[in-house]
Amino acid sequence: MTGLLIRLLIPNWQNTDNPAVRERYGKVAGITGVVTNFLLAVLKFVTGWLFSSIAIMADAVNNLTDSASSVVTLIGFKLSGKPADAEHPYGHARIEYISGMIVSFIMVMLGFQLAQSSVEKIIVPEESTFTWVTIAILIASVLAKLWQGMFYRTMGKRISSTTLMATATDSINDVVATSAVLLGVLITLFTGVNLDGWLGLAVAVFIMISGVRLVKETSQPLLGMAPSKELVESVYSKILGYDGVIGLHDLEVHS
Repeated sequence: MTGLLIRLLIPNWQNTDNPAVRERYGKVAGITGVVTNFLLAVLKFVTGWLFSSIAIMADAVNNLTDSASSVVTLIGFKLSGKPADAEHPYGHARIEYISGMIVSFIMVMLGFQLAQSSVEKIIVPEESTFTWVTIAILIASVLAKLWQGMFYRTMGKRISSTTLMATATDSINDVVATSAVLLGVLITLFTGVNLDGWLGLAVAVFIMISGVRLVKETSQPLLGMAPSKELVESVYSKILGYDGVIGLHDLEVHS
């Protein structure tokens, strides 16, 4: 399905070295994220409110933040596609790294706020009631986020995008978080044991850990990370493949 969307929505989709095509990939990914995450957030907000579940509400806020992150991704790709100018002779492509870092910081702040709400519910618990409708909504959410993660990963690999790969990781993390909420709902439904506050806290901690890890991953290129061994070997092989070249040294890579 991802391949079909790419062919339908991205003209000249195979030419990923073209800045305009790359920007188009970012726009398609960003708009898809905004729409799908917003719909999931609304669905979970309503469900969490109806059944007084902090865990489902936490998952809804997580999806809403993902929607906001997709807006950041859209803006980042738009700005990174600007051509080089006198003040930025190497272009504006590093804005993509900055947008990825913003997504990471949003995740950390969100996780902290959700942790506070979950601790409050653990201290002063409220009764939560669930139905099979709740379970169906959570299962649909897990499947939607799983597709979303694979979609972002495919798009990110095609254009070697740090931002989209970070967003793919975030989507896969959401699968784990929503699955934990689903497990808690099933336990409550069949045993009557209310784990809502504890599961909300677990989701919050999971979000914060993922955010911190993504901050590290997205900051490395900005700090001048060394090229991978595979990239260095490919450059050496390419250069030494030309007639007359007998050697090379002091390879420097500017991202």
